[in-house]
Amino acid sequence: MVAWFDERGLAQADEAQFVRFAEDIGPKAYRLAYRWTGDRKAAEDVLQEAYCRAWRSVCAHEIRHPQAWFMRILWSAFQDWRRQTSSHRLHLVAMEDEVFANLSDRHDAHAEADDRMDLERMLSVLPEADRHLLALRFSEDLSLADVAAATNLPVNTVKVRIHRALRRLRDLKRVWEEGPSGAGAADTGAVDTGVRDINTRARDRT
Repeated sequence: MVAWFDERGLAQADEAQFVRFAEDIGPKAYRLAYRWTGDRKAAEDVLQEAYCRAWRSVCAHEIRHPQAWFMRILWSAFQDWRRQTSSHRLHLVAMEDEVFANLSDRHDAHAEADDRMDLERMLSVLPEADRHLLALRFSEDLSLADVAAATNLPVNTVKVRIHRALRRLRDLKRVWEEGPSGAGAADTGAVDTGVRDINTRARDRT
C-alpha cells in the first residue's frame, strides 16, 4: 500500500502536514539510521538533522515524492556524520536476516545458524558502498527507485550493483562452506585465498 504522503505529496510550509509525515516515516528512518551507525544516540542525531534539513526544504517548495526525497536527505545527513566520525565503519545491525533470505536455500536450524555467522563475516568483506546499497534495499525493503533516489544513482546502476554484491556473497558463501576447490570445508588459509580470488574477479567485472 502506497503511503498517503507519496500519493498526495507535501505542501509547501504546511507544518501540521510535515509533523504527520515525520511521525509516519520516523520509525523506518530511525531503524535505517541505526543500522547505518550502529549506535542509538548517533541514529537519533542523524535523524534529527535530517528532519531539520527536510523542514527547511519544505518551507521552500512543495515535495512530490516525499519518501524518496526524505531518504535522500537522511542518507546525506548520515554521510556528513560519517565524515565527522573518522573511525566509523558501516554497521549492519539486524540486516543479516534480510540478506540471508536472498542467499540461503537451507532450512535446518543449525545449518542456518552457521550460515548467519558466515554471512556476518562475508558482509564485512564487501566494499562499503555495496554494503550501503544492501542496507537500503533490504533492511527496510525500499524499492530500487527509492534506493536510486536516496543515493543519486541511476536505477539500473543500483540494480546491477546489488545483483553483483549478492552474487559475490553467494561465491563467498560457497568458499566458506566448501573451500575454493569445492572439496570440503576450507581452513582459514584456503578461505583467505578464495576470498582474494573472488575479490579479484569482482574487480575485473566492474
